[in-house]
Amino acid sequence: MPQPLPSPSPDFLSRFSEEGYYCCERILEAAACARAETAIRNSRPFGPELFMTEEAYNASEKTHYGTNPLPGRNILDTLDTTFVTANHSLRSYIAALLGENFRWFYSKLVCRVPRDAMPAWVLNGIGLGPTTTLGAFIKPEYRDIAYYHDNEIHQDIMDYARMPEENKEHRLITLYVYLDDVTLRDAPTCVAPGTHLLGAGNFPYDITKTGSTWQYRHASGQSMETSLKPVPTPAGSVLMWHSCLLHGAKPIADGRWRFGIRYMLACAKGAKNIPLDTINARIQNPLYQEKETTARAIFPNHNGFLLMPQSDWTRSYFE
Repeated sequence: MPQPLPSPSPDFLSRFSEEGYYCCERILEAAACARAETAIRNSRPFGPELFMTEEAYNASEKTHYGTNPLPGRNILDTLDTTFVTANHSLRSYIAALLGENFRWFYSKLVCRVPRDAMPAWVLNGIGLGPTTTLGAFIKPEYRDIAYYHDNEIHQDIMDYARMPEENKEHRLITLYVYLDDVTLRDAPTCVAPGTHLLGAGNFPYDITKTGSTWQYRHASGQSMETSLKPVPTPAGSVLMWHSCLLHGAKPIADGRWRFGIRYMLACAKGAKNIPLDTINARIQNPLYQEKETTARAIFPNHNGFLLMPQSDWTRSYFE
Protein backbone atom coordinates (compact mmCIF):
# COMPACT_ATOMS: atom_id res chain seq x y z
CA MET A 1 0.00 0.00 0.00
CA PRO A 2 1.26 3.53 -0.71
CA GLN A 3 2.42 5.51 2.27
CA PRO A 4 0.02 8.21 3.49
CA LEU A 5 1.21 11.70 2.75
CA PRO A 6 2.68 13.66 5.67
CA SER A 7 0.62 16.54 7.02
CA PRO A 8 1.56 20.01 5.73
CA SER A 9 2.12 22.89 8.13
CA PRO A 10 -1.08 23.56 10.10
CA ASP A 11 -1.25 27.18 8.93
CA PHE A 12 -0.88 26.33 5.23
CA LEU A 13 -4.51 26.49 4.12
CA SER A 14 -5.41 29.50 6.23
CA ARG A 15 -2.41 31.49 4.97
CA PHE A 16 -3.01 30.48 1.36
CA SER A 17 -6.65 31.52 1.73
CA GLU A 18 -5.84 34.92 3.26
CA GLU A 19 -2.67 35.85 1.37
CA GLY A 20 -3.05 33.90 -1.86
CA TYR A 21 0.42 32.31 -1.74
CA TYR A 22 2.64 30.10 0.39
CA CYS A 23 6.39 29.37 0.37
CA CYS A 24 7.72 25.92 1.31
CA GLU A 25 11.33 26.76 2.10
CA ARG A 26 14.02 24.14 1.33
CA ILE A 27 11.42 21.42 0.81
CA LEU A 28 13.39 19.87 -2.08
CA GLU A 29 16.82 18.24 -1.97
CA ALA A 30 19.40 20.96 -2.67
CA ALA A 31 21.80 18.51 -4.36
CA ALA A 32 19.10 17.44 -6.84
CA CYS A 33 18.34 21.08 -7.62
CA ALA A 34 22.04 21.71 -8.22
CA ARG A 35 22.30 18.71 -10.58
CA ALA A 36 19.33 19.97 -12.57
CA GLU A 37 20.82 23.46 -12.84
CA THR A 38 24.18 22.07 -13.96
CA ALA A 39 22.48 20.06 -16.71
CA ILE A 40 20.60 23.19 -17.81
CA ARG A 41 23.73 25.35 -17.91
CA ASN A 42 25.55 22.67 -19.91
CA SER A 43 22.76 22.49 -22.49
CA ARG A 44 23.73 25.71 -24.35
CA PRO A 45 25.76 28.92 -24.09
CA PHE A 46 23.95 31.35 -21.80
CA GLY A 47 24.99 34.64 -23.28
CA PRO A 48 24.42 36.79 -26.37
CA GLU A 49 24.72 33.62 -28.49
CA LEU A 50 21.15 32.71 -27.47
CA PHE A 51 19.75 35.64 -29.42
CA MET A 52 19.09 35.97 -33.14
CA THR A 53 20.96 38.65 -35.02
CA GLU A 54 18.99 41.79 -35.74
CA GLU A 55 19.07 40.91 -39.44
CA ALA A 56 17.67 37.42 -38.82
CA TYR A 57 15.00 38.86 -36.54
CA ASN A 58 13.93 41.42 -39.15
CA ALA A 59 13.57 38.62 -41.67
CA SER A 60 11.48 36.51 -39.25
CA GLU A 61 7.75 36.46 -38.51
CA LYS A 62 8.24 38.85 -35.55
CA THR A 63 5.77 37.20 -33.20
CA HIS A 64 6.04 35.85 -29.67
CA TYR A 65 3.25 33.32 -30.27
CA GLY A 66 4.60 29.78 -30.29
CA THR A 67 8.09 30.75 -29.12
CA ASN A 68 7.79 29.34 -25.59
CA PRO A 69 8.24 25.61 -24.84
CA LEU A 70 5.73 23.33 -26.55
CA PRO A 71 5.03 19.57 -26.44
CA GLY A 72 8.02 17.99 -28.12
CA ARG A 73 10.11 21.14 -27.56
CA ASN A 74 10.58 21.35 -23.81
CA ILE A 75 13.93 20.92 -22.05
CA LEU A 76 12.12 19.42 -19.05
CA ASP A 77 11.46 16.32 -21.18
CA THR A 78 15.21 15.67 -21.07
CA LEU A 79 15.72 16.32 -17.34
CA ASP A 80 14.98 14.15 -14.32
CA THR A 81 12.43 16.20 -12.37
CA THR A 82 11.24 13.44 -10.06
CA PHE A 83 12.98 15.26 -7.21
CA VAL A 84 10.02 17.64 -7.55
CA THR A 85 7.10 15.50 -8.67
CA ALA A 86 7.84 12.56 -6.36
CA ASN A 87 8.74 14.64 -3.29
CA HIS A 88 6.49 13.27 -0.55
CA SER A 89 6.36 16.45 1.52
CA LEU A 90 5.61 18.71 -1.43
CA ARG A 91 2.86 16.40 -2.61
CA SER A 92 1.24 16.70 0.83
CA TYR A 93 0.92 20.47 0.39
CA ILE A 94 -0.51 20.17 -3.11
CA ALA A 95 -2.95 17.43 -2.08
CA ALA A 96 -4.12 19.55 0.85
CA LEU A 97 -5.21 22.19 -1.65
CA LEU A 98 -6.22 20.25 -4.78
CA GLY A 99 -7.02 16.77 -3.47
CA GLU A 100 -4.82 13.68 -3.67
CA ASN A 101 -5.52 12.95 -7.34
CA PHE A 102 -4.24 16.31 -8.57
CA ARG A 103 -2.62 16.59 -12.02
CA TRP A 104 0.69 18.08 -13.17
CA PHE A 105 -1.09 20.04 -15.87
CA TYR A 106 1.75 22.02 -17.50
CA SER A 107 5.43 22.73 -16.89
CA LYS A 108 8.23 24.78 -18.38
CA LEU A 109 11.71 25.91 -17.45
CA VAL A 110 11.97 29.66 -16.93
CA CYS A 111 15.24 31.52 -17.49
CA ARG A 112 15.59 35.07 -16.18
CA VAL A 113 17.94 36.93 -18.50
CA PRO A 114 20.10 39.70 -16.98
CA ARG A 115 19.98 43.03 -18.75
CA ASP A 116 23.69 43.13 -19.56
CA ALA A 117 23.43 39.85 -21.52
CA MET A 118 20.85 41.20 -23.97
CA PRO A 119 21.91 42.57 -27.38
CA ALA A 120 21.66 46.35 -27.80
CA TRP A 121 19.03 46.06 -30.54
CA VAL A 122 16.71 44.13 -28.19
CA LEU A 123 17.27 46.58 -25.34
CA ASN A 124 16.58 49.49 -27.66
CA GLY A 125 13.35 47.85 -28.75
CA ILE A 126 11.96 47.13 -25.31
CA GLY A 127 13.34 50.33 -23.78
CA LEU A 128 12.59 50.56 -20.06
CA GLY A 129 9.12 49.13 -20.47
CA PRO A 130 7.90 45.77 -19.20
CA THR A 131 8.13 42.70 -21.42
CA THR A 132 6.16 39.50 -21.65
CA THR A 133 8.56 36.98 -23.17
CA LEU A 134 11.83 37.26 -25.05
CA GLY A 135 10.98 34.22 -27.17
CA ALA A 136 10.75 36.03 -30.50
CA PHE A 137 14.35 37.24 -30.13
CA ILE A 138 15.79 33.81 -29.24
CA LYS A 139 17.23 31.44 -31.85
CA PRO A 140 14.60 28.78 -32.70
CA GLU A 141 16.81 25.89 -31.56
CA TYR A 142 16.90 27.32 -28.03
CA ARG A 143 13.16 27.87 -27.58
CA ASP A 144 12.70 24.81 -25.38
CA ILE A 145 13.12 27.21 -22.43
CA ALA A 146 10.98 30.28 -21.63
CA TYR A 147 13.15 33.40 -21.42
CA TYR A 148 12.10 36.53 -19.53
CA HIS A 149 13.73 39.79 -18.56
CA ASP A 150 11.03 40.95 -16.18
CA ASN A 151 7.29 40.55 -15.60
CA GLU A 152 4.80 43.35 -15.24
CA ILE A 153 2.35 42.86 -12.36
CA HIS A 154 -0.23 40.36 -13.60
CA GLN A 155 -2.52 37.45 -12.74
CA ASP A 156 -1.93 33.99 -14.20
CA ILE A 157 -5.69 33.74 -14.72
CA MET A 158 -5.32 36.05 -17.72
CA ASP A 159 -4.40 33.01 -19.86
CA TYR A 160 -7.49 30.99 -18.92
CA ALA A 161 -9.48 31.96 -22.00
CA ARG A 162 -7.16 29.60 -23.94
CA MET A 163 -7.52 26.71 -21.48
CA PRO A 164 -9.62 23.55 -21.91
CA GLU A 165 -13.20 24.05 -20.76
CA GLU A 166 -12.95 21.63 -17.82
CA ASN A 167 -10.31 23.83 -16.16
CA LYS A 168 -12.11 27.14 -16.48
CA GLU A 169 -13.88 26.87 -13.14
CA HIS A 170 -10.52 27.98 -11.74
CA ARG A 171 -9.24 24.87 -10.05
CA LEU A 172 -5.56 25.33 -10.83
CA ILE A 173 -2.63 26.82 -8.97
CA THR A 174 0.86 27.93 -10.00
CA LEU A 175 3.89 26.31 -8.40
CA TYR A 176 7.42 27.64 -8.88
CA VAL A 177 10.57 25.67 -8.03
CA TYR A 178 13.78 27.61 -7.22
CA LEU A 179 16.89 25.68 -8.20
CA ASP A 180 19.35 27.97 -6.41
CA ASP A 181 19.31 30.79 -3.86
CA VAL A 182 17.29 33.82 -4.94
CA THR A 183 18.16 36.99 -3.04
CA LEU A 184 16.63 40.45 -3.29
CA ARG A 185 19.16 41.19 -6.09
CA ASP A 186 18.08 38.18 -8.15
CA ALA A 187 14.58 39.32 -9.21
CA PRO A 188 12.59 37.27 -6.70
CA THR A 189 8.91 36.81 -7.32
CA CYS A 190 7.05 39.79 -5.93
CA VAL A 191 3.49 39.17 -4.66
CA ALA A 192 0.60 41.44 -3.69
CA PRO A 193 -0.90 39.56 -0.70
CA GLY A 194 -4.67 39.20 -0.62
CA THR A 195 -5.34 40.55 -4.11
CA HIS A 196 -6.69 37.17 -5.25
CA LEU A 197 -9.77 37.82 -3.11
CA LEU A 198 -11.07 40.37 -5.64
CA GLY A 199 -11.07 37.77 -8.43
CA ALA A 200 -9.98 38.10 -12.05
CA GLY A 201 -9.17 41.65 -13.12
CA ASN A 202 -8.41 43.34 -16.42
CA PHE A 203 -4.86 43.86 -17.65
CA PRO A 204 -3.27 46.37 -17.16
CA TYR A 205 -4.22 46.40 -13.50
CA ASP A 206 -4.99 49.59 -11.61
CA ILE A 207 -2.42 49.36 -8.83
CA THR A 208 -0.79 52.59 -7.67
CA LYS A 209 1.66 53.61 -4.98
CA THR A 210 0.07 55.45 -2.05
CA GLY A 211 2.80 56.33 0.43
CA SER A 212 4.26 53.14 1.85
CA THR A 213 1.49 50.89 0.48
CA TRP A 214 -0.22 50.11 -2.84
CA GLN A 215 -3.86 50.64 -3.77
CA TYR A 216 -5.44 48.01 -6.01
CA ARG A 217 -8.66 49.04 -7.75
CA HIS A 218 -10.56 46.17 -9.29
CA ALA A 219 -12.69 46.53 -12.44
CA SER A 220 -15.76 45.80 -10.29
CA GLY A 221 -15.24 49.08 -8.43
CA GLN A 222 -13.94 47.33 -5.31
CA SER A 223 -10.51 48.27 -4.01
CA MET A 224 -8.06 47.19 -1.37
CA GLU A 225 -4.77 48.22 0.16
CA THR A 226 -1.90 45.78 -0.30
CA SER A 227 1.88 45.61 -0.49
CA LEU A 228 4.27 44.47 -3.20
CA LYS A 229 6.30 41.93 -1.30
CA PRO A 230 9.44 40.32 -2.77
CA VAL A 231 9.86 36.70 -1.68
CA PRO A 232 13.57 35.70 -1.50
CA THR A 233 13.91 31.92 -1.60
CA PRO A 234 16.75 29.54 -0.68
CA ALA A 235 17.63 26.74 -3.11
CA GLY A 236 15.10 23.91 -3.03
CA SER A 237 12.21 26.17 -2.08
CA VAL A 238 8.80 26.05 -3.71
CA LEU A 239 6.46 29.02 -3.97
CA MET A 240 2.82 28.39 -4.85
CA TRP A 241 0.10 30.93 -5.52
CA HIS A 242 -3.53 31.38 -6.51
CA SER A 243 -4.09 32.21 -10.18
CA CYS A 244 -5.88 35.48 -9.28
CA LEU A 245 -2.95 36.73 -7.17
CA LEU A 246 -1.19 39.81 -8.53
CA HIS A 247 2.54 39.14 -8.85
CA GLY A 248 5.54 40.04 -11.00
CA ALA A 249 9.33 40.20 -11.13
CA LYS A 250 11.74 43.05 -11.70
CA PRO A 251 14.88 42.79 -13.84
CA ILE A 252 17.91 41.04 -12.35
CA ALA A 253 20.25 43.61 -10.88
CA ASP A 254 23.66 41.97 -10.99
CA GLY A 255 24.02 40.10 -14.29
CA ARG A 256 23.25 36.67 -12.85
CA TRP A 257 21.21 34.20 -14.87
CA ARG A 258 18.42 32.57 -12.84
CA PHE A 259 16.53 29.34 -13.51
CA GLY A 260 13.31 27.95 -12.10
CA ILE A 261 10.67 25.40 -13.00
CA ARG A 262 7.12 26.63 -13.32
CA TYR A 263 4.24 24.18 -12.96
CA MET A 264 0.54 24.65 -13.36
CA LEU A 265 -1.33 22.11 -11.26
CA ALA A 266 -4.98 21.07 -11.61
CA CYS A 267 -7.38 19.10 -9.48
CA ALA A 268 -8.61 15.75 -10.77
CA LYS A 269 -11.33 15.88 -13.41
CA GLY A 270 -14.70 15.74 -11.68
CA ALA A 271 -13.21 16.25 -8.20
CA LYS A 272 -15.76 17.41 -5.63
CA ASN A 273 -15.37 19.79 -2.69
CA ILE A 274 -11.62 20.27 -2.85
CA PRO A 275 -10.15 22.79 -0.37
CA LEU A 276 -9.43 25.27 -3.18
CA ASP A 277 -13.21 25.41 -3.76
CA THR A 278 -13.66 26.71 -0.21
CA ILE A 279 -11.07 29.42 -0.85
CA ASN A 280 -12.69 30.35 -4.16
CA ALA A 281 -16.10 30.60 -2.49
CA ARG A 282 -14.81 33.71 -0.68
CA ILE A 283 -14.24 35.48 -4.00
CA GLN A 284 -17.29 37.46 -5.12
CA ASN A 285 -16.14 38.50 -8.60
CA PRO A 286 -15.65 36.15 -11.58
CA LEU A 287 -12.71 33.76 -11.29
CA TYR A 288 -11.61 34.08 -14.91
CA GLN A 289 -12.27 36.19 -17.99
CA GLU A 290 -14.16 34.77 -20.97
CA LYS A 291 -11.99 36.81 -23.33
CA GLU A 292 -8.20 36.50 -23.41
CA THR A 293 -6.70 39.47 -21.55
CA THR A 294 -2.99 38.83 -21.89
CA ALA A 295 -0.79 41.79 -22.75
CA ARG A 296 -0.07 40.39 -26.20
CA ALA A 297 -3.82 40.08 -26.90
CA ILE A 298 -4.49 43.71 -25.94
CA PHE A 299 -1.48 45.77 -26.95
CA PRO A 300 -0.18 46.02 -30.51
CA ASN A 301 3.26 45.03 -31.69
CA HIS A 302 5.58 47.62 -33.18
CA ASN A 303 8.10 45.75 -35.32
CA GLY A 304 7.64 42.78 -32.99
CA PHE A 305 8.19 44.77 -29.79
CA LEU A 306 5.13 44.75 -27.56
CA LEU A 307 3.89 48.23 -26.71
CA MET A 308 2.80 48.25 -23.05
CA PRO A 309 2.03 51.12 -20.67
CA GLN A 310 4.38 51.83 -17.79
CA SER A 311 2.79 51.38 -14.38
CA ASP A 312 4.06 52.75 -11.09
CA TRP A 313 5.60 49.30 -10.62
CA THR A 314 7.53 49.52 -13.88
CA ARG A 315 8.66 53.10 -13.32
CA SER A 316 10.08 52.06 -9.95
CA TYR A 317 12.39 49.50 -11.68
CA PHE A 318 15.17 51.92 -12.29
CA GLU A 319 14.67 54.49 -9.51
